[in-house]
Amino acid sequence: MVRLDTPNDAIARSELKQEIRRELKQEAVRKKGAACGGCLFALIIFFGIPALFVTVVVAKSGLAYVPVLSPALYAPAVPTRVVLPLGTSTSASVLRVIGTRAAFDPHIGIVTLMVKEQELTTLLQHAVWEAPDGVVPFKIREAQVVVLPTGLEIVLKLPRKERETTVLARFTPAVKTNGDIEITVRELRIGAQQVPLWLANALVSSFDSFLMQPVRAQLSAVGTLTDIREGENGELKFLLTPAKSH
Repeated sequence: MVRLDTPNDAIARSELKQEIRRELKQEAVRKKGAACGGCLFALIIFFGIPALFVTVVVAKSGLAYVPVLSPALYAPAVPTRVVLPLGTSTSASVLRVIGTRAAFDPHIGIVTLMVKEQELTTLLQHAVWEAPDGVVPFKIREAQVVVLPTGLEIVLKLPRKERETTVLARFTPAVKTNGDIEITVRELRIGAQQVPLWLANALVSSFDSFLMQPVRAQLSAVGTLTDIREGENGELKFLLTPAKSH
C-alpha cells in the first residue's frame, strides 16, 4: 500500500530542511570565528612578544623612559672606581707629558711608555667632546678609563631627558703582528642591559679608530709597538721597538 503525503507532511519536511540549513550555517560561522580567533591569537604572539622584548630591553638600558618598566628594571652600570680627568689639561699637553716619560733600555732595545689612567681619561674625554659631527651618534657628558689587571674599563655617561644612563665596556687590548692595537670586548652593558659579545665587538670596532687615534699617533712617533702591559697602580705600559737608535 502506497502512503500519500499530506500537505502537513510536506510542510514539516520543508521546515526540517530549513532547520538543518540554519544549523549548518551557524556551525560554519562558529568554525570561521574559531579560525579567526586562532589567527588573532597567533598574530598577538608573533608581534606582541618581540615588541615586549624590545620594550624591556629599552627600559633596562635607560636609553628611553618606559613608564612602570624603567623604574623597576633600570640600574646604572657602576665603574670599578671613579677616575677624574686632569683638570684643565688638553690632549696636546697630556701627550707631551707622556712623551717625556719614555724610558729606553739599551740592553733589550725596548722603549717603555707609561700612561696613567687619569691621562687616558683626559684623552678620551677630549676625543668624544671634540669629535666631528656624526662620528659619535649620541651626546656624552662624561667619560673615564680604569686600568684593570685584566685590561681596560671605559664608562660613558649619557644625558637623557628623564635620567642619565651609563655605558660600561671592559676589554682587553693586544698587539697584532704589525704593531697595531687589537681590542677584544669582554663585557658591554648599557644601563642594566647586557649586550651580546658579538654585537659588543662590532660596536667597539666601529669606534676603534676614532677612540684610539691619539694613542696610535703618539706611539707611532716613538716606534713599533710590541706589547701592552697593565700596571698595578692604574698604569698602562706600552713596550716599543724605537723608530731610530738612541
